[in-house]
Amino acid sequence: MALLCAALCAQQAAAHEVKLETRQQPATVVSLSYADGEPFAFEAYELYLPGKETPEQVGRSNAAGQVIFLPGQHGEWRLKAFSADGHGVDQRLKLSLPSAGDAGPVGAASAAEPPRALLLLAGGGVLFGLFGIAQLFIRRKNK
Repeated sequence: MALLCAALCAQQAAAHEVKLETRQQPATVVSLSYADGEPFAFEAYELYLPGKETPEQVGRSNAAGQVIFLPGQHGEWRLKAFSADGHGVDQRLKLSLPSAGDAGPVGAASAAEPPRALLLLAGGGVLFGLFGIAQLFIRRKNK
């Protein structure tokens, strides 16, 4: 019965799970600033793939006024960045992919997780083990 409850709770928990993977690889960094040199910080931008009319990436520049992205294909990308007060830029960027020697992640780190079924099986084993130990002490006490 306890195993069944644990299995049902695990399914609900999995529905809200978010997995995280971290990789380091070369990225394109575009630095934006106002005419006085102040960073174009926390302002909206849209990034378009070559030949596309809908943005591939949208977001806000970081505190240093940078837009950082990984170009998946070479060509003439389009960056539109704009602020609420009307400042902005609509610029085309000629980008090329790294050469074969530079391709691939510089370093990769991700949390190695066991499969969910293995976790459930281990949890069931712990429950049965605790139940067995409890039964051992109960039988000794009754003698």
